[in-house]
Amino acid sequence: MFVRLLSVIALVAALSAQDTDTVLRVTSRLVQISVIAQDKNGNPVRDLTKDDFVLTDYKEPQPISIFSLEAAEPNSAPPEPAEKPGPLTITNRGVHANSRPMAVTVILFDALNIGSDDLQYGKNAVVRFLRTLHPGDPVAVYSIRGPQVRVVHDFTEDTASLIAAANNLSGTRVLGGSTLIGSGADDRAPTRLKAEWTLTALEVVARHLNGVPGRKNMIWISSGIPMNIGLDPALFNAARQAGVDQQLEDYGSRLHRIARILAEANVAVYPIDPAGVRTDPLKTALQIGNEQFSGHMVTAGGASAPQLETMRTIAALTGGLAYFNNDIEGNIRRATDDARITYTLGFYPAQQSWDGKFHDLQVIVKRPGVQVRTRSGYFAASVAELRPEREQSLKLAVASPLEGAAIGIKVNVQSNPLQFYGQEMTVEIDPRDLLFEQKQGRMRANVDAVFAQLSKNGRLVRGEKKTVIFNLTPESYDDALATGVFLTEQITIERNTSRVRVVLQDASTGAVGSVSIPVRGTGLN
Repeated sequence: MFVRLLSVIALVAALSAQDTDTVLRVTSRLVQISVIAQDKNGNPVRDLTKDDFVLTDYKEPQPISIFSLEAAEPNSAPPEPAEKPGPLTITNRGVHANSRPMAVTVILFDALNIGSDDLQYGKNAVVRFLRTLHPGDPVAVYSIRGPQVRVVHDFTEDTASLIAAANNLSGTRVLGGSTLIGSGADDRAPTRLKAEWTLTALEVVARHLNGVPGRKNMIWISSGIPMNIGLDPALFNAARQAGVDQQLEDYGSRLHRIARILAEANVAVYPIDPAGVRTDPLKTALQIGNEQFSGHMVTAGGASAPQLETMRTIAALTGGLAYFNNDIEGNIRRATDDARITYTLGFYPAQQSWDGKFHDLQVIVKRPGVQVRTRSGYFAASVAELRPEREQSLKLAVASPLEGAAIGIKVNVQSNPLQFYGQEMTVEIDPRDLLFEQKQGRMRANVDAVFAQLSKNGRLVRGEKKTVIFNLTPESYDDALATGVFLTEQITIERNTSRVRVVLQDASTGAVGSVSIPVRGTGLN
């Protein structure tokens, strides 16, 4: 469920320029892609240069403005831990703060969409994989069991604690008095609801990973969701004539939007179906038709093929691979190894190229015998098209159990946990994560800031939303790059508040940063 913000307060700093003046962006919109290069034997190629690559957008060659090679070798020494903040400072930049190339892996165990027969098999494979981890490889394990992502274990290099947490993976979730176990609860959990929860979870994880440096591999262990839910399109007209609800819910556009968010966060998705190779035949068209005309909702196009197509689509759009064989442990290892040697290419599309369409990308290596894999394209969404999405993303960030890290923030408080009285919070923001614009010799950035007080069950007790405008001279902007920019807020903690969530969103780019501060555990719901 999305949290509703109760109030919107405009906080406008004094500006020396008029809105009609010309604005010059300090940073043009950059498209970056992560590229895997391998020889004919599947081994990574490590010595390519920028001149070896040809990058095309809509078949038009593009100048490569950004080029880098990231190598995260196994058995390398773990990075030095980031400086631990004081007890009155809460930050969203912890293990993510180091800049050493890492083979970052996220295992998303989708218990909501895994059949009960496959759930235990999939869990055992995850545990076996964790036992083979290389030292220095940060791994996180999340699960989907209902409307929110559950943090089974966040990023760590402690294999023992990861294994213990993974052994506790569960597929049960209580909803309306019924217990759901994977996808075996279709009769009690509407397919639409499970699709909504799954897509929301993918977006939450994508925004959480945005602040982690380098390429990230998200291993989505799931039997997938269909892009279309409702009646088979081929029988649409016949169903309408028979008086049967012919509604067809299409999640294709939303899946593409989430794939864009994942790709922009440099997250490659590797769907792995624990059911492996399916030997049972699909239902016949006659069987499907009989179900439809009886009023039973089925997936468009068949019993299982649409789910697999969804998994293939999100893998292609993000530069990953979808696996449907029975070697779950080996598939996880292959997906993890993909992050060890990666090339990053970046280019700046012309302003008129942001036309709201999907742009096909192609990467070619001139050297013979080298095969490459990257995402299939990008969505050139205009600023106007992104506004509704950003408002929805802000609400999602408030409700999310995971912290957004695309904007680095530190919140300094008077007590931790917070007390039930008026308190002052000082929020330090990393200006390098904001898009500043130059206007009449000053540097300007807009940030939406939300201070949400949430009860123990996630209900919004009180909330404020403010628009903060940073309007800096060039000199103060240079100073801010070293010290940060600051926002101070006075809040009064309500008696039923369990935690205060501070969420910042760059109004221009949609990047999100967030932290949660606990409240003393008395008088809670």
